[in-house]
Order: sequence, then structure tokens, then C-alpha cells
Amino acid sequence: MTPIETFKGIFSFGYMLLSLIGYLLSDWQDQMIVILLAPLLYIPIYLFLPTSIAWLFSSRKYDRARVETKKIAASLNVNDCSESFLDKVEASVKLQQKSGDGKVYTQIDLFKPPRMRIVTIVEMYQWFATTLVYYGYVFSFFYFL
Repeated sequence: MTPIETFKGIFSFGYMLLSLIGYLLSDWQDQMIVILLAPLLYIPIYLFLPTSIAWLFSSRKYDRARVETKKIAASLNVNDCSESFLDKVEASVKLQQKSGDGKVYTQIDLFKPPRMRIVTIVEMYQWFATTLVYYGYVFSFFYFL
């Protein structure tokens, strides 16, 4: 499964779940409370998740990345996570970072080229309109029955 298919699947599941919430709760205020409280369940999970090793390497936190790599290797019973292996990984990451152009891109860069600006604005409008129509449909579900 590609990352794009995974992304589509997550949205499809979310929309199905939102439809179920709309079916079970007729009042839109109750729906909003349920939708807003659901992400609060993930805060404790976030506190206990380990930091991504790829992110640690890319943000040049090599010592912490080594420690996290050793922890994960120990939990998976991998015995060949030696210092020489970690040195090779670190050297590879440093080489990739040096070979890059060094430019940091932001959201503003989406609006600089004229054609990219048009595509970005059209996509933003499409997402907004689709979401607005869907939320309107879900929150007024019982008026259609």
C-alpha cells in the first residue's frame, strides 16, 4: 500500500466514523463535543511514544539517535547494532545533508511561482468546499430523514 493510498484510507475511515457519529447523535452540539474530545485520548499515547530515529538523525541529534536505535534494537533482540554500523549510518546521513541544496522550504514557497500559486489556491478551495459540504451534510443528517 502506497502512502497516498494510506492517506486516502485514513480520510475514508474518518468520514465513515463521522457519519456514524452523525447518525447516533442528532444534535450538532453533541456531535462537536464528541469530535473535539476524541483527540484528547491521544495525548497520553503521545507522551509515551519514542521519538523518530529518522527525525533525530535529520535534525543532527546523533547521540540521542544512537541511544534510541540501541533501545529499539535491544527490544527487538537484534544483536548486530554495533558502533561501526551506527557510524556508517551517521556518515551516510551527514553525506546526504551536505549534498542537499541547504535551502529550507516553507509554506510561503507554494505561492511564489505563479502556476504553483494558482494550483495551491484551487486545491485549498476544493478542500474547504468539500469539507464544508460534508460537515453540513453530517450535522443535518436527521433533517433528511
